[in-house]
Amino acid sequence: MAYRFRWPLLLLSFLPLIPAAVLLLGGADLELEVQPPLTDSVRAVQLMDRELPGRPPTIGFIFSHATLSATDAAFREAVERAVAPLKLDKRVARIRTAWDSQPPDPVRISHDGHHTWVTVELTGRAPAFASMTFGGLPPGLYASIRQRVRSDVLEVTATGAAAMNYDFYQVTQEDLRRSELVVLPLVLVLLLLVFGSGVAAMLPVVVGVLAVAVGLAGTLLLGRITPVSGYASNIVSMIGLGVAIDYSLFVVTRFREELREHAVPVALGRTLATAGRAVIFSGLTVAIGLASLMILRMNTISSLGLAGMIVVGAAVVYALTFLPALLAILGPRVDALRV
Repeated sequence: MAYRFRWPLLLLSFLPLIPAAVLLLGGADLELEVQPPLTDSVRAVQLMDRELPGRPPTIGFIFSHATLSATDAAFREAVERAVAPLKLDKRVARIRTAWDSQPPDPVRISHDGHHTWVTVELTGRAPAFASMTFGGLPPGLYASIRQRVRSDVLEVTATGAAAMNYDFYQVTQEDLRRSELVVLPLVLVLLLLVFGSGVAAMLPVVVGVLAVAVGLAGTLLLGRITPVSGYASNIVSMIGLGVAIDYSLFVVTRFREELREHAVPVALGRTLATAGRAVIFSGLTVAIGLASLMILRMNTISSLGLAGMIVVGAAVVYALTFLPALLAILGPRVDALRV
């Protein structure tokens, strides 16, 4: 069947990439931090939420200069220019600075006089005091506010839980991109050594990239339904590339072996009956293992398990649809570009 419907299968394999591209290019965000339920620390936070007075969510900024003092008019004017764009932002309720009172508030000025602390209070439903420990801001809000606060005179540093979570997320994403740029070429070189063919070596990499793309899109879609950790994308890339390349190795290796003794349709059928079955059971085993993470009843860990299950499912589907269709089209040319 895979041989007979190879072209429709190949085209259908690309259909999920359309919504995937929309989600990946649409700037969707995952949660930078997800509170773990049913722990003593969260119960304490919930108690403080109930008992302590509420206050609006805030983002803090520290303005610094090597020589200017916070009491200098030039320093104050530079701060006011930096936060001026926020005064027209409907998401900002109030901006607190050291100069809200006279004399300036000493609590907001450092001992050496070269730094001052400014807080930006946001609008919306005021969460309780304890929620500030988690920097509970909507995804994308912090980045939007941060990029509007700039100064040509002063050094600007963002502070608080929201800034810390955002920076952690950015660092992990940059590390992920850098690791992928290193890993993919290395994997391709290893596959060239294993297969001795440029075409055969490329197939597992292509399947891995497709599985990760669909897995990331599925994770972003999941994030619209339930809180998903921002670090889920790391799990998707790591597991997705690994299992997709592994499953593709099974299929491609068995197909090349069968092709030595049988015609393409028979070789493909025998490949799916053996290696294909192994891929299905392996995928189920990995998915069951990842599903066990949901037993912990912690949103952060559970979301990582769900994201892993999505990309493993994508890897299995592509290894058993896209890859066989491509092998059926290539036939003996799978051994082309020998090295």
